[in-house]
Amino acid sequence: MKVKEVNGVQLNVDAVSSLSVSAFKKTFTKHFGERTEEVYYEVTGKEKPKQKKKVEVKPEETNTEEAPND
Repeated sequence: MKVKEVNGVQLNVDAVSSLSVSAFKKTFTKHFGERTEEVYYEVTGKEKPKQKKKVEVKPEETNTEEAPND
């Protein structure tokens, strides 16, 4: 059984690895605060997935002027 200690809290690496990030956050936010997600990745050794860049789709510009009637 592997155990890592973070901020005085001993964590079983196998048990933490079996949890999802969101489940770990719900359980340990009181202990680690804003660092909870960082602690999860530190203990499990998993890499944090990189955020995909959001592509902002701009609406096509519409011509509001009416065409001259010839």
